[in-house]
Amino acid sequence: MSAIRRLTPWCKENTRAVFNLAIPRFTRADFKELSTPAARDAYTQREINAFGDLDTLMSNSQTYIDTLSDALGKIETYLRAKNPVSITDFYLFPILNSLTIVKDFPYSPALRGYLEHVSMSCDVPLFTDKAL
Repeated sequence: MSAIRRLTPWCKENTRAVFNLAIPRFTRADFKELSTPAARDAYTQREINAFGDLDTLMSNSQTYIDTLSDALGKIETYLRAKNPVSITDFYLFPILNSLTIVKDFPYSPALRGYLEHVSMSCDVPLFTDKAL
């Protein structure tokens, strides 16, 4: 079975937990695209409409972290492999990169290595410098 076929169900099952962690932080982080009050307000309102109360999501962070820590263990083999970047990573990396906005997220060595490998290979920055 191809990597994409193995990882697609994982992505579908865990994207919401990742976004529940990341979205409240994305709305508060220092992004050039959100540099005006109008832009930040519009983005924040859109995310509230999609995800619900952002303060509640922030207060439930540990629950999402616990869920994702367990779930990430299921894809450790792929994360550890350091394969050349493939179509699979175009699905997986944006989801996992969203975790880098979460300050003190408990990255396994495999997850950290995967994020750094794809980030460097594709010249796509992580969000660690904006983590909240």
